[in-house]
Amino acid sequence: MALRDLFLQVMKTYLQEKRERFSKEQPVFQLVMKAIPQAIEKLPFIPQDRYVIKGSVGQGVWTDVPWVAMMDKTVTTST
Repeated sequence: MALRDLFLQVMKTYLQEKRERFSKEQPVFQLVMKAIPQAIEKLPFIPQDRYVIKGSVGQGVWTDVPWVAMMDKTVTTST
């Protein structure tokens, strides 16, 4: 699935899934935490040795705003 489609899927489903119990099994969790970061890492113009890509939907409870961050390792590896 294209990166654009992954983001669109999150936007379409996040509010509904957020009403459910927080679970790593939720599709939106998998999209933000795994699928989107992996898709970004595969882009040919992203040097994998330079960037860390992480996503989050919250820790134990759903966050109001899911996010994906791309961090330059020479600056930071955490948000």
